[in-house]
Amino acid sequence: MTTDMGDWDVEKFKFLIPNEVLDEVLGMVPPNADSGEDTIAWSLTNNGRFSTKSAYHLGGLKTNSFRFSRKLTDSAICSICNSHAETPLHALRDCSKARDIWNLLGVMNLEGDFFSYDIMDWIYRNIMNTNSSYDNIPWPTVFVSTLSTIWLNRNQSIFSAADTTVRELHRLALTKATDYNHAADLLRLKHIWIETDSKTALDLIHKGVDSHHPCASIIRAISSLLNKDWTVKISHEFREGNRAADWLAEYAFNFSLGYHFLSDPPLGICPILRDDIVGVAFYRGSCL
Repeated sequence: MTTDMGDWDVEKFKFLIPNEVLDEVLGMVPPNADSGEDTIAWSLTNNGRFSTKSAYHLGGLKTNSFRFSRKLTDSAICSICNSHAETPLHALRDCSKARDIWNLLGVMNLEGDFFSYDIMDWIYRNIMNTNSSYDNIPWPTVFVSTLSTIWLNRNQSIFSAADTTVRELHRLALTKATDYNHAADLLRLKHIWIETDSKTALDLIHKGVDSHHPCASIIRAISSLLNKDWTVKISHEFREGNRAADWLAEYAFNFSLGYHFLSDPPLGICPILRDDIVGVAFYRGSCL
């Protein structure tokens, strides 16, 4: 799913997912074997660690049962199998199509009865099952990738009338869990000084984060780059001193994805550059 340069290869998967999901993917760091092994992060907590309390939020999945309870639909029955009420657990595990996908993944070989637990125990047992694997992939990674695939297919089936086979969904789930590529070295520079106006980001880079932190993959990727054969200094710069970089970041939205080299400064940034040349000062005031 990535190019030889380590960027997302959008053409390979943009037709599989809605535009709003594609935008979220493009906002993530592409898979990079140099940044270390993946870990499971629980999105419903700030630190990425699972808690029973946070798992109750799964009841908010917009299933037919949820919508029926709020009088948003006339039936709570699953629109995939048309035989049971569509609760979160039914949509993700017990629906006949979801069950077929899980069976293809060999869940009967896992310890315990995969299909017997309530939703909180079921999720907890699987994301903590680091002793099992499928096709040499850690089971928690396969489990979470499959959850995502099943839920996405459910939405596409309802809203786009898409009919994806069980085996294709099985393949898509494994692709999500296994498609890792080495990123090529993008720069040949040996001495780099990076300035950022985000003190929070700088602290995360310098102090590091827990492996379950939501930003762990990004921090690992940054650490991997910093450890390459170059000298890199990262320092904090107040926003007033970073105006040119901020302007260019906004200006980049005028271009398509990819690398763009500017031989001359755009007209809009020239006043900012002139202020830098003459040494215009900005005072950081405070209100009392």
